[in-house]
Amino acid sequence: MQKHIMLFWESKLIHKLRGKTFVPFLHFVGDEKTDDGKMYHVMVMDLLGKSLEDLFQECRHKFDLKTILHISHQMVRTSCKRFSFRFKGFKKFTRKESFTGTLSQTTS
Repeated sequence: MQKHIMLFWESKLIHKLRGKTFVPFLHFVGDEKTDDGKMYHVMVMDLLGKSLEDLFQECRHKFDLKTILHISHQMVRTSCKRFSFRFKGFKKFTRKESFTGTLSQTTS
């Protein structure tokens, strides 16, 4: 199975979940050709929030306990959902961009 097929599979899943909480709006899914002739498989969707890396940098490389517990809970919940999808033929790898966090400022 080619990598780009998973992109289209994910877009179909997002399309079916449209209107639910925390499901991004899909603007475009398809192939694009650059000026130099290279082909790219593209999916353009709304950004739901800042990445963990952005939040971590904003907090001066320190998360408080509440934020860590919130992120951990979301990661476990998401991993359980992905584990159940695996048995239905849908496999997706966990990336740090897949998680969002609630920003709680630490006081130093």
